[in-house]
Amino acid sequence: MVLFAKAAESLSRGDLVEKQIRQNSSWSLLPTQAMFSSVLPGDFLAGHVSGRIQFPMWFGKNSRGNKIDRLIQEIQVHTRLRMSSSKESINLDYMRYLRDAILEPLVKSGSDGVSESLALLQHYCLTREDLDSICEVAAWPNAADPMSKIESKVKAAFTRAYNKTAIVTPYALVAPVKKGKGGQAEEEGEEGMEENEEEEATEQDDDVDTDAMIVMKKKPTSSASSKASSEQSTSSGRGGRGGGARGGGRGSRRGKK
Repeated sequence: MVLFAKAAESLSRGDLVEKQIRQNSSWSLLPTQAMFSSVLPGDFLAGHVSGRIQFPMWFGKNSRGNKIDRLIQEIQVHTRLRMSSSKESINLDYMRYLRDAILEPLVKSGSDGVSESLALLQHYCLTREDLDSICEVAAWPNAADPMSKIESKVKAAFTRAYNKTAIVTPYALVAPVKKGKGGQAEEEGEEGMEENEEEEATEQDDDVDTDAMIVMKKKPTSSASSKASSEQSTSSGRGGRGGGARGGGRGSRRGKK
């Protein structure tokens, strides 16, 4: 702790020196500032790494952190009409209470609490996938999972009731993609069809060949180019013969004179 205190004091002095450099343009103090900010703290806390640096583990943790951040962002966007909170506030203040409010009726009342849980989902403009995201984000190590307290038949009843209920959301949902027998991906729902129609319309609008306002110059075909070249050679031949005849006539007239 004494070494940490010395390093902190050295960093503080480095900040004071930097302030003098910025305010008074005392650039000659740069070596002093570097000594207090870099050299002395490193000398006080010099040591070695006790364990092995595990880069794959860090990459895994970083990937999971990015996933959790994306899930929180989706929940914050979906509940924006009901809760005017930031992403950090949703994560720290609302997430656990929102999870307990939705799952508690299922834990206490069983199948009778399905309607109450669905009402909460609809009130906060959440989907069934959002509930799974909330449970994943709000989970803590060595803490009991509330979903494990719900019976399997209650979970099945909740899922069936959710699929039968037409929950209206103020945001667009991405239709799931299924592969047909022929291997082609078929999109379910009218929203997916509308998106495809809009994309096709956009592609047609961007197509220059189908735009009536743009006149494209047609490239001559091979037959047309060969025909034009033959006509050009014929006309040049006629011009040569005509020029020779006129030249001969002029010569004869000059001789007669």
